[in-house]
Amino acid sequence: MPLRNSDQRRRRTLTVSRMESTGMAPTLSQRELAKFRAANRPASGYGARVNGSLDGRWFDLVPVRNRVLYSVCSASLLLAVGLMLLHYLALTRPFFIQNPTFARIFRADQLGSFPHAATLMSWVMIGGTSLLVYKLRRYRVDDYHGRYRLWKTMTAGSMLIAIGTTTNLSQWLGETIDLLVGRRIGLRGNDWIDLLVAVGGGVMLMRLLADVWPKRRVIGWLALAFVGFAFGQAARWNVVSVQSPLRYTLAASSHLLGVSLLWTALITYLSGLYCDVCELEPSLPLRERFANWRAGLRVDDDEEQAPVETRLSYWQQFKQSREKRREEKANEREAKKREREEAKAAKEEAKRVAADEKAKAASEKKAAAEEKKREAAETRKRAKEEKLAAAKAKKEAAAESRNAAAELPTAPAESSPPQSESHSGDDDVDWNSMSKAERRRMRKQMKRQGRAA
Repeated sequence: MPLRNSDQRRRRTLTVSRMESTGMAPTLSQRELAKFRAANRPASGYGARVNGSLDGRWFDLVPVRNRVLYSVCSASLLLAVGLMLLHYLALTRPFFIQNPTFARIFRADQLGSFPHAATLMSWVMIGGTSLLVYKLRRYRVDDYHGRYRLWKTMTAGSMLIAIGTTTNLSQWLGETIDLLVGRRIGLRGNDWIDLLVAVGGGVMLMRLLADVWPKRRVIGWLALAFVGFAFGQAARWNVVSVQSPLRYTLAASSHLLGVSLLWTALITYLSGLYCDVCELEPSLPLRERFANWRAGLRVDDDEEQAPVETRLSYWQQFKQSREKRREEKANEREAKKREREEAKAAKEEAKRVAADEKAKAASEKKAAAEEKKREAAETRKRAKEEKLAAAKAKKEAAAESRNAAAELPTAPAESSPPQSESHSGDDDVDWNSMSKAERRRMRKQMKRQGRAA
């Protein structure tokens, strides 16, 4: 903080000295001086990264027009008042008193009733609204102390209170404290939990009040919410007597009423913050609308702004720019998806081609092996046939030789000696073309013929 003050003081000194040197100071009015001082301020109160948060669909539910905002807030408050009236009727009307089971669903002090469910939903909506505020508030350029972290705590606390509202968490924690250190404390554990919640809630409301101080119409709703919660706590600690049905109804329904008022304050603050981020001009206040109505003037929302650009045109421009960004992102996603599909198809095509080449090589290898086997089988068959033909030729030659030997004329024994005949027979027989067994048979045959001669 002191550094920023010294920087601002130095900036003012340089500005005044420059104005005195140029002679601009005497001729400038207060309005021109204010504009001149505002020249060094940022052009926008939020950083450029806030546009990324605006792409969420939940921001389409933020009420921008005053009439829509008033309608939403009125519906929330009327629902709370109607449930309070049902609780009062359940306490006072004879029909509900005679049928406690039927009246139980309208009692705000009973779990599982309509007021209890409305309280739970209100806390959930407070958590969602605080989250949306946090998404916008964190990009404020003048938040030097980081007060936007308050809204993160608000979101977590709202969700925790919603869970506690459903499961009666405070009573369970109180009984746990009693079980652990019950003999060493003056109050019950449930009382300590209620005291902690009351003090913490008061501190949180004061910090919220300090943070939303520029939005003056939010302060009233926060003050009413504080009163509602405070009345319930006062009745809890017996500060306020609740003997009458009306006071008991207010004490039992104070939580529901306070939650409804708190959500009304937060949705009003979110609407103003959203208009500031989107640079939307605020609508006319209700007082000026009422004055225009009394004067007989009708001013629509589209005619409330400057004649150069109306609020509706700002809204249309913002919607168009957001839709354009969404389309660009969708196109980028489609392009990336298309690239992934093309890469996948190319990869599958390469795998298919490799598989085809591998199958083709395997088939060629198999065909070559079969051809080789077939050639080997043909070679073996041809060699076997040649061997059989040679053996057959040998047998035919042997048979011919035997026939020829059998047809030779036999000469008398005196004319020639047997040795010369055997030698002549041996010379006529082709011993080389015969096998060993054939030669043996031929010798035996020739011996028999010689003995017979």
